[in-house]
Amino acid sequence: MNKKKINMKDQECKVIQQRGKRRIFNGVVISDKNNKTRIVSVIKTYRHTLYKRVLHKNRKFTVHDQNNISHLGDRVTIMAS
Repeated sequence: MNKKKINMKDQECKVIQQRGKRRIFNGVVISDKNNKTRIVSVIKTYRHTLYKRVLHKNRKFTVHDQNNISHLGDRVTIMAS
């Protein structure tokens, strides 16, 4: 079985050119129990405008993974459809 390396940056650029500009998020896989579906946690860090305190906002996305490549704890980049 030959394993082929794919340069993800080139592939992402082709997808962006084909479908237009999409929102891209970086996150961590927090669940891989479902078949071909992953739950990814994206953490946004920002500073409160009045109190100047650093806040963290956590958001979960359900993501399709056709080949079941990613697993628990993997850092992934996701693109909105």
